[in-house]
Amino acid sequence: MLLEDASTWLATTFPEIPEVASGRLASVLRIVVCAMVKRSLIADRTDNAEQVSDAGGPFTTSMTFRNAEGNFFITGQEREMIEKALNPGTTAFKNVSCGGW
Repeated sequence: MLLEDASTWLATTFPEIPEVASGRLASVLRIVVCAMVKRSLIADRTDNAEQVSDAGGPFTTSMTFRNAEGNFFITGQEREMIEKALNPGTTAFKNVSCGGW
């Protein structure tokens, strides 16, 4: 169920993904979907805490939470992989035009 949900999330986020992917794009999508589901499942088992700190002296306690609800997300590296797989002929250089003052 989660694999299908993650696939739908990706297809909605990147509408240019074809209904049936093949080759390198299919491999990249499989890697990304599995990573998304893994993060979601890990968030479920760890009480959503990424870091827990305690001290004894003047009573310090802190917790840092990450992906508390187990939501799907992709990393910058995964986004870059998807974009390169969707547009294999593009280069890393981009042309940006700026207007005057």
